[in-house]
Amino acid sequence: MSAESLKILEPFDAKWAEVIRLYDQAMKLSQDGRNAEMKSLMDNEVSTVGDEVRLLLNELIDNSITESDHTKQAAMTCLFRPEILRSSLLSRPY
Repeated sequence: MSAESLKILEPFDAKWAEVIRLYDQAMKLSQDGRNAEMKSLMDNEVSTVGDEVRLLLNELIDNSITESDHTKQAAMTCLFRPEILRSSLLSRPY
């Protein structure tokens, strides 16, 4: 994984732990029959943190696609440059 991808992914663990904590809290509220509080928690905090996680993962996906496109373009450039192809063929041991 690239340095840029790692930078994007850095806050994920903390955000995901927050999602889990909030879901656990929502389950406890539901078990205690505090459904209005549970709904409020889900509609507000869980939704907000979930959106943050989704945006973070979308950014990571976009970055991965961009990096993949750059790698593909670099490979195609090397593949179709005769001097690189000739050099590669000449350097083989057979």
